[in-house]
Amino acid sequence: MSELQDAVLNLNDALDGSGSIGNRWVEVDGADVRVVLDELTHLQNSMTHAINVDIEKSQEVRTLRAELARLTAERRWIPVSQPPKETAKYYWCSLIDEYYKTWQDKRYLFFNGTWNVVSETVTHWMPLPLPPEGDA
Repeated sequence: MSELQDAVLNLNDALDGSGSIGNRWVEVDGADVRVVLDELTHLQNSMTHAINVDIEKSQEVRTLRAELARLTAERRWIPVSQPPKETAKYYWCSLIDEYYKTWQDKRYLFFNGTWNVVSETVTHWMPLPLPPEGDA
């Protein structure tokens, strides 16, 4: 006998032959116990489905949050006090143009530990995005 059937039989004993289940009054005899058992089984299946959907959603949410954190870390401005590990490569840079006294964002080469700039001061950098896929 299943745990659910045991619970229904215990419910039948506790109600002493009649009582209230939810908002419905039922007479608990052999036929009504089967109806109650069917309703409880349906309820259990519905709850199991809802729990599984919640678990899937929470796993999907965790996956999406992890991806968001990865992309945010990858696409953040990094101060020049933390230079790139790869040299002889172009990076997207935020800088101050010393001549015009303005902020700008440009692509610059980081080579042998220095930025290839003339009248600008690089303050932050980030890796360039990947180029578009497909034919040019």
